[in-house]
Amino acid sequence: MKLRPFISWIMTWSFLVMTWTGIMLFIVPKGRVANWVQWEFMGLSKDDYTALHVIFMVVFVLGSIVHIVLNWKALVQYLKNRPRSPKTGPKILVSTFAISLFIAWATLANIAPFSSFLEWQEDIKVSWEDPKTEAPYGHAELSTLNTLASRMGWDKDKTKAAFSELGFTLTSPQDTLNDLAKTNKTTPQAIYVALASKLKSTSTSTSASPTRSGLGRLSLSQAAKQEGFDLEGAINALHVKGVNATQDSTLKPLAESLGITPGELIEILKK
Repeated sequence: MKLRPFISWIMTWSFLVMTWTGIMLFIVPKGRVANWVQWEFMGLSKDDYTALHVIFMVVFVLGSIVHIVLNWKALVQYLKNRPRSPKTGPKILVSTFAISLFIAWATLANIAPFSSFLEWQEDIKVSWEDPKTEAPYGHAELSTLNTLASRMGWDKDKTKAAFSELGFTLTSPQDTLNDLAKTNKTTPQAIYVALASKLKSTSTSTSASPTRSGLGRLSLSQAAKQEGFDLEGAINALHVKGVNATQDSTLKPLAESLGITPGELIEILKK
């Protein structure tokens, strides 16, 4: 077997897999949503796509190193001869490096159109979220039933009883909602929604609203779309309260300036 074509094909397949997994990671829900609803596409979870992307990136890099070693003489000869040709002179090397440097700088500086592209990605990720069924707090899927009951203000014994009455199996008190979801072939979200409905706890809405996961990272414009309040009206209301806000301002610093939580700020802006 010839090594050069073998390495070339390995790099080609690795590039194709990285392209596919890169696209999926671009549109996949944020971790708190993906883990809560156990998001999958084509039988693969977000963690699966991340693992594939990382492994094939490593394979591609190793293949590139072997490819350079196998073609070292040709590469050196090319570099020696390139100044003789105006088309492959140092100007191309410098110009392409400058373009790459500019793209990196513009991306980090949040300059259009790169910032617009990233905002589009954020909009796609936010579109997966449903305020009615999102996790009551960050990483709720890693909580045990006792922890969930404590955070939601539920009676622990009643919570366990309701869990059993709903037909779910509890194999160990240390099992997290993720573990319980796998055991019962459902999702952490489905377990939580079923328990909340069963227990009819008044603390469900009051506890979940102020601490809803991820609200603080949303911009004012994204929150307006997700929560259904008027953006201009919200900006004006914040200005009246002495808070300088724009559509790109994130909720966390805005809420902190008022001494409240992002969830509480949302409720104020809805009025």
